[in-house]
Order: sequence, then structure tokens, then C-alpha cells
Amino acid sequence: MAEDAGVVVGVRGDNTRRRGETYLWSVRKEATPNQYVLCVRHCHDGSSERSMEVDDLAWRLLFEKQAVTDKVAGVAVVEREGGRGELAVVVALSNGRVMLWESAALGAEARPVLTSVTGSGNLKAMRVVRSTAYRTECVVGTSDRGVGLAALDARKGTTACSFFSGPREDGRSVEEEEASEQAGGSLLQNVFGSFANRFQSSSGFDTAKGSGSGASSGEPSSCQVLALEFAHPFLVALDGSGGLWCWKLGQEVDEQPKLLNFVSLKSVCVSSLDLASYLKPGTRQGTVDEGSVTVRPLDATQIAKGGHKGVAVLALVQGSDNLQKVVVFVFGLADRGGLHFQRHVLLSDEWLLGSAVTLQLKLKVASDNNSFVIKGSDGHAIAFAGSLETATEVAAIHMNKFVWDASSFTPISGQAQFLFLMHDLTQSTLSRTLLDMCYNIVEALPKQYTQHSSSDPQADASGLLGALDIQLKDKLEQHFQFVSLLHSRGWLDMLDMKTAGKIVRAGEHIAALQCIKSKENLLQEQGSQERQVGGLGTPGIVGAGSGGPGKSSVSLELLQSIIREAGTKVAERSEQSQLDEPKQPWEVFYSKPLSSVLFLDTVVAKVNALVSQPHFEISKDVSASTRDIQVQNAILNVLSRTVTETLNAVESWIRAVDASCIPVLSGAFGYQEGYSWTSCPSLCDCLLALSRLCIHYHSQWKAKAPNMVPRLSIQLHSLITQYLSVRDAFLEATPEEEKLRNPQHFRAYVDSGEEILGALLDASYEEANHMIQDAVAELAEVHSCYGVLYSLCEKTNDMQRLYQYMRMVQPFATYAFRKLIEAKRVRDILELPPEFNESLCVYLQQHSDQHHQELLWLHLARMQAWGDCTSLLESIANRIPTSEEKQRHLALSKLCKLAQNY
Repeated sequence: MAEDAGVVVGVRGDNTRRRGETYLWSVRKEATPNQYVLCVRHCHDGSSERSMEVDDLAWRLLFEKQAVTDKVAGVAVVEREGGRGELAVVVALSNGRVMLWESAALGAEARPVLTSVTGSGNLKAMRVVRSTAYRTECVVGTSDRGVGLAALDARKGTTACSFFSGPREDGRSVEEEEASEQAGGSLLQNVFGSFANRFQSSSGFDTAKGSGSGASSGEPSSCQVLALEFAHPFLVALDGSGGLWCWKLGQEVDEQPKLLNFVSLKSVCVSSLDLASYLKPGTRQGTVDEGSVTVRPLDATQIAKGGHKGVAVLALVQGSDNLQKVVVFVFGLADRGGLHFQRHVLLSDEWLLGSAVTLQLKLKVASDNNSFVIKGSDGHAIAFAGSLETATEVAAIHMNKFVWDASSFTPISGQAQFLFLMHDLTQSTLSRTLLDMCYNIVEALPKQYTQHSSSDPQADASGLLGALDIQLKDKLEQHFQFVSLLHSRGWLDMLDMKTAGKIVRAGEHIAALQCIKSKENLLQEQGSQERQVGGLGTPGIVGAGSGGPGKSSVSLELLQSIIREAGTKVAERSEQSQLDEPKQPWEVFYSKPLSSVLFLDTVVAKVNALVSQPHFEISKDVSASTRDIQVQNAILNVLSRTVTETLNAVESWIRAVDASCIPVLSGAFGYQEGYSWTSCPSLCDCLLALSRLCIHYHSQWKAKAPNMVPRLSIQLHSLITQYLSVRDAFLEATPEEEKLRNPQHFRAYVDSGEEILGALLDASYEEANHMIQDAVAELAEVHSCYGVLYSLCEKTNDMQRLYQYMRMVQPFATYAFRKLIEAKRVRDILELPPEFNESLCVYLQQHSDQHHQELLWLHLARMQAWGDCTSLLESIANRIPTSEEKQRHLALSKLCKLAQNY
């Protein structure tokens, strides 16, 4: 596990960002005391889905810490100007040391070439100003000595550092500073100038003593630098009192920098924010005492869009009358005017507001200004969707995983995106992070809901199961709010289609489990009156107890046994480290909605066993015979209704999402990523298995319970209706290349639809149920079950109905041609209405065997196409070896030729 980690964007020697160059760094402790290693990995743009790829290891850099509390204050990977593309790594520690690794020295275990001791005991930030072939210059910000400039020269082997009078806390105004500069020259200019001279003469900083030279007029005043940003050529420092200082550095190291201006956050806050509007109603008539307002700066970061540069400052605004807000102040950088206030963005988040007092928060802003992240020192991060240029108040999305760092990443494609470094040192783009956040909501494990009491186990059980209902309800509401936030703030538009589909569709699984839980609750209520005292031990706990329930409890026990088995499979797939304590299989099942399709797979296994095994054991607690008609009816009811009601519940959830205008693409998942719940192959297999179970029971009930058969046919019709809809959605969501790769597998789903719908048609004729017959015909038309349509016409010997289907259902006409020819119904073929002449001719021409060719010349003669008929007969005659048949076809050819002349 790393002790510290982060993300850094590579820069060139002139401090311009290297496009697409992003690095991950992490610090780990070695076995040797005080020995640490800095691992640097290079990130580059992935090939698909705007993903990121990370090299195994770019550099392994060794260094020492003086104390365990020392932290990395800054890391920079620099391509040196004029250095033939060579790279250098600069690292600053909080103990005041700045270390340099040369590219020539980088190896398996490289040590720093130069180390500059700045003399500060609390370094806060480091930014590389310039890096030439041999010399690297850095600006450092500290909390005890202000701002300084460190330089490391690899050719001469020398280092130097000098602090200048940076942000002051003595209340001096900008006008006073400028007057002082005009009178005797800027103290800042003198320090920078003298520093450059000392550096050039190699007689500057004494690294052995560890102290820097002071300013010409004495030691600078003590000041606290919270953040330091360098946007070439501007240097901006944020001090502890809420002041922003802006300097402009020259092109050369000995050129004197210029203090452009100083901006007070409090002045900006009082003049630009309507503080009274933030007060609670009735508080002092909506007035704010400006003297009591304080602005506590938290952090600053550089922002850039296009050719414009700026700085965003995160601050906590406090005052009397319960005024407390977290605000982002946005400042622009002009070439001549320095810093100027542009706007503010109010952050409405209770956790952020409550934690701003205690946490050292870090602000990260994406380069496209469309989103930004605030990260606390505890690793809790909040992502905000909104533009810093247009938003006035934005909503937050919390990240519960530990976040080391966050940075903007611009790949070769040019579309900026976030790069998050998580606790396990794996990187993630915005798409992956939002998907993880979605799964954190959906897959949250249950907590300890009730205090178990051995004196009242029934109360414990009912309380726990009631808490599961609440948990599923909360999950569904939280997920819907999460997706609505992503949609309303435009985050879904920033994601690739597959990830957006996964995030939105995750709610389907919660809705499915919520329906299954409701079904279980209903069965428990229905069977609670018949339970014997102590027969089930603790009613409400799935699978608890030792007694054998009667037939009325078969449904409940069967459903609970399926839930237990599915929960066991879910637990096997789950990471045990995520479980705070051992959970029951049913508890894990209801806590892991994304594995809800395992319930369907378990139902399929149960149904197949019911069909194949005459003495199937429903569960360990149920000894009822599955040959009993009432038991079979109970089994079929509980399984079919649970599955179909769950499907209806998921579809209702989808309609609710559609009503909120959140895009849900039917094929968003794609074959490799998995299907949505309403079109997954597990649901297809489950509905198909239940339909076949109906057909299996139908053959048994005809002799044992004929009065129950009509109801069974209605139930079979309901299952087939659901199956055909799900099957079509499943086949539509499957890519064509996958269908071509395994055609027999997908053809089996089409044939199975014909099979079970044909069985329902046969049952309807046995029962003389015309309503079912009409319903079967309608299903066959909608879902292109051509075999059922043809069988329906053949059973009634209704050719007019066949013609009607040939007109309405495409391409049923071609199927009818094939079936009529196979049945050798030549008369029916030749008596087809004239509207089918062309299509029949094309069909026959596509087949070159003797039988089809004979039908073709008859059909052409019927159409009086004598010329085509003559040519065809001659062609047939040339292929016939026997003289008698050859002569007959030639004679017919001559007759057709004669008929052509009339």
C-alpha cells in the first residue's frame, strides 16, 4: 500500500503542458529505515471507450525521509528545453528538500542527482518554472517563510535557494507596495536579481548549513502560503489570510519579476456576494454585518480554457447569524492587469460544509471547465458537475472510495477528461469512476439493523427482513436521484454509450429484487396463519426451522430455496474482504442486485429438475410429492407469477425513467458487456423453461384434472407472450457478428418460440377455445412465427386466411411457397392470386432442381410468358439424359413458341 500518491501532468522546459502526458506517482516505504521509493508510471490514451492505459513502471526513484511525517509537497516530470527530449523528475518534500533526478541517471534504482535544502520546515507546494538542458528552476511555497526560488544545476553540481518577501499579513495595501517599489526598488526584484547573480557565480546557497540567505533589508516577514500556482509567466500565491498575490516573471532568470497586484478574498466576497440571501428567513431582517464576515481560504488551482488562464480558489465564507458557505472564486489572469475577479460558484453540499472546518481540502479543476473535484485529506472526494464560467450553484456527487488525487487528462483525441487515482493505485477515467459510484449505491452491503435477542428471535427476524425492504427502497431512490443528477447536469452526455447504459440500467436490478422481496412477503403473510408454533423456528428468516410445512407452504418454501441457492452463488462471486461480518445467503442475495439474474438461472435449474425428475425434492423442509396436482399448481403459480411480475416491475421502472427523459438505450450494454434485465438470455431461458413446464403439466392434467386445463392454457399464453417479447429484445440487442458466429444457438430461440406457441395452438383445438386460437394467431403475426400461422391455416383448411397472411406478414409468402411445394400441393400453388405471380416466379428461379424447374415452366405458362417458358423448357430438355423426357420437353417448347406468335 502506498503512503502517498498522486497525478501529475508533464510539462516542457518552457512550462507549457505536454499534450497527453500524464503520470501516476506513489511513494512506498522500503525495508531499510527511512528509505523510500518513488514509483512513477506513465499513462497514455487507450484504444477504446476513451479508456486509460498505464505502463507497468516508468521509474523507480530512491530517496530518504528525515521523519515519517514528511510528505511529498510536489512532483514534476519535465521535458528539458534544449535537452533533446530528455526527461527530469523533480520532487519536493514537506521537510524543505527539493530533489532532482536526471534522465541519464534513471534506472532500476536511481537516486537523486542533486538535493536543495530550502531551509523551510513546512513546504506546501512546488512548481517548476523553467528547465534547460542542465538547469532546473522551481518556485516553492511554504507555511513559515513565504515564497522562494530554488535552482539546481546538474552541470556544476550546485544548488541555491532564496526567499523573498511574499504575501504579507501586515495589512499593507497594493498602493503602499507600489509606492515602496517606486521609492527604493522592489524588495522582490532585488532578491530575485541578487539570487540570479549568486547562482551564476556558484556562491549562493549553502546546502551544508541548510539556511537560505535573507533579503537585503532583513528576513522577510513570516507568512503562510497555502497554495502556489505557476501559469507561465504568472506566479500566484494564496496566503493564509485570504490574499492572492500575482507576479509576472521575465523570460530570463536575471530579469526582475514584477508584482502585478494583490487581491483580498474578503473584499471580493463582500462586494460580489449577496450574503443576505444566504441567511435563514427572519434573521436580523436579512442583513449581514460585513465586519464579522471572515473568508477562510482552503486551496487554489490553475484553470485554463482555450488561450485564457486563471485561478480558482476554494474558500469557506463565515459570519454572524449562522452564515456559512463554501464558495469557489474564479479569477482571470491578464497580461497587464494581473489577477481580476470574474465570478463565484456556490457549492451546496452539507458534507462539504460541515467538513470544511476540519479537513484540508484540495481543489481539482478539469481543463475544460465543465467539472471539478474537491478532495479531503481523508480521501473523500466530491465531484461537481457544472461550468465555472456559467454555473452559480452546482450539485455534488460523492465518491466513497479513497481518492489519492485527481487531475485533468487530455488524450490525443483532444477531449478533456478526469483521471482519478484510487486507493489501490489503479487509474480511472470519469466514466469508470461514475460507474463505480453507481455500483457503490446499488451493491451496498447491509448493516446491523437490529440487536439480536435470544429471547425474541421472531422479532429479530421480522425486524431484519423489514430493514431489507427499507434498504431496497432506499437503494432504488438513491440510484434514481443519482442518475437524474447525472442527466440534468449533463454528465451522461460526457460518458460513452456503454457506460451511460450501465449506470442507468443498474436500477433495473434493484427493482427486480424489490419485486421478489414483495412476493416473498406476500407469501409469508398468507402462510403465517397455518404455521405451527415452533414449526419453523424463527418465521421470517429464509430457510429457518425444522418442521415440514403443508401444501399451502410449498410456494413459500420453493421461492425461499431458490433465493438461498442464488444467494450462495452471489456470495461465492463477492469479495469476502467487503463483508464486515458473515452474512446469510438470502441477506447477500438482497444486497447484491447486480447479480439478480442468478435468481433466473436458479429458477431454470429448478424447473428442468421438475420436468426430468419424477420425485423432485423441492427443499429440505418440504416433502410434498411433486406428482400431486395441487402441488404442481402451486409450484407453477409461484414461479411464473414471480418471474412475470418481476418483469412487469422492471418495465414500470423503465417507464418512470423514460418519463424523466433520461436516455435508456436498448442496446447500450452490447453483447460483451451483458444485456439489460428485460432482454438478458437468462430471462429468455427462464420464461422458456416455465412455458415447457406448463406444457408438461398440461399432458398430465388432461386425465387427472380436466377442469383445471383451461386455466393452465391461459397461464401458458401469458408466459409465451412474455417470452416472445423478451426473445425479440434479446435478439435485437445481440450484434449481427455474434449471431453469425454461432447461428445454431440463436436459431434455437426462434425455433423454441414456434415450438411452444404451436403446443398452445394444439391445446386450444383440443379445448375448442376460439379465444386462445385468435390470441395465438395474433402472437404469431407480431413475432413472425410463420410455422404457427401456416399450421393455423392448414388445420382450418382456410386458403383465404393463408392469402391474407401472405399479404400482411412479410416474408411469410416465401415460407408458404416452401411449405406448399414440400407438401406437393401443385394445384394450390398454381391457383395463387395473381398478386403473388412475381414473388413466386422469383422464388422458383432461385432453385435449380428438377422439381422447382417443372413448377416454374407451368407457372410461366399460366402467366402466358411464352418466351421465357420456351427458353426454360429447352434448358430442361438439354439437361435430361433420357430421350423420351427430352422429346416431351422439346415438344412443349415448340408449342410455347407457337403460342408466342398468337
